[in-house]
Order: sequence, then C-alpha cells, then structure tokens
Amino acid sequence: MNTPTASSRLPFLDGLRVAAFALLIPYHVGMYYVTWDWHVKSPAASGALEPFMQLSSPWRLGLLFLIAGAACQGLFARRGALGTLKDRSLRLLLPLLFGMLVIVTPQAYYEVLTQAPEVLPGDGGYLDFWRFYLTAGKACRGDDCMVMPTWNHLWFLPYLWLYAVLGALAARFIRLGGELRLPTWAWLLLPALPLALLRMFVMLHFPTTHDLV
Repeated sequence: MNTPTASSRLPFLDGLRVAAFALLIPYHVGMYYVTWDWHVKSPAASGALEPFMQLSSPWRLGLLFLIAGAACQGLFARRGALGTLKDRSLRLLLPLLFGMLVIVTPQAYYEVLTQAPEVLPGDGGYLDFWRFYLTAGKACRGDDCMVMPTWNHLWFLPYLWLYAVLGALAARFIRLGGELRLPTWAWLLLPALPLALLRMFVMLHFPTTHDLV
C-alpha cells in the first residue's frame, strides 16, 4: 500500500471544491430573486426559492473553508510556516487587491446606481464613481452606508488569509511541542465545538458583517 506523503495530491478535495462552487454560483444567482437582503434585487423577488437555498446554507461555506484548510495543511508540511504565509499572501492578498480595484468597482457602482443614484458623484458616470470609490468615499441612503473601497463578494479572501496565518502559527507551535495524538472522535468534535459555541452565544449579539474587524 502506498503511504501518502506531504506532496501527495488528494483528488477528492478537488471534486469537493468543484461541487461546492457548483452550489455557490446558483445560490448567488438566486439571491437576486429572493426576499433576503442583497446588493441588487429583482422587482419580482419572492420567497419561492428560499427553502431550497436554505438546504445548503448551514454547510456550503464551511465546506469551502474546510477544503482550504486541508490545502494549507499540505502546504505547511511541504514549506513550513514561513513558506505557507508567503504562498497564502501571494495567492490571496494580491487577488483581493486586484478584485477590489477592478472587479468589485462595477458591482458597487451598479448597486449605488440602482438603489441611491442621487449620491453618485459628478455626472453619475462610472469614471467619476471610480475616482470616488478609490478615494475612500462613502455612499449612504439613510443609515445604510457603503464604505469604499470594499471587498464585497471577495470577503472570504481576507478571512482565508487570516485563518491561514493563525493555522500556520498553531501548526508551528504544535510541531515544536511534538506530535499531537488525539482519538478520532476528538478530531471530529474539537473543530466543531468552538463553531457551535459561537453560533449559540456570539452570533446572536453580533450579526455577520463580513468586515473582518
């Protein structure tokens, strides 16, 4: 029997990643048509799709973060803590910066254009908005404000980077302390326990914002 090594690729993780994104894309398309709060909404929004979308809500993003964590574990085994931090910074922070400057800008423009066109700067054109966006502008409609630049749908990239940093530091600490031996049930329960506690005691008082801080 072949023993997996640090460089072994796990094809089933690629399959899980593809399956998760196959759910993620139609889910976000559906957000346009349901009654939940979203950046842009269809005038024909209804609750018809919501029960189906809720089927994947509890675990969809958790699965993606789990896959990312498994990839980081393999990366750490090959390159160590410093190599992991360099790799994750290159692969996550640079795309985040590019996305905020190029990809998210038209999304933010369309959101303001459709929901609060009166706050658009200049003649309301895209180039005027882009300059406004890049200079830390703020578009408000009542108490609802969009602070710019924003990472919008790319919010998961800074979270992945932060978790990679914390994970690499934790793995480094564990490696220095010797091999950590736990029963199988502990490996299954311990990661879920803090998430359950957060959901029960923290999220009730601090709603999700995707603002990182």
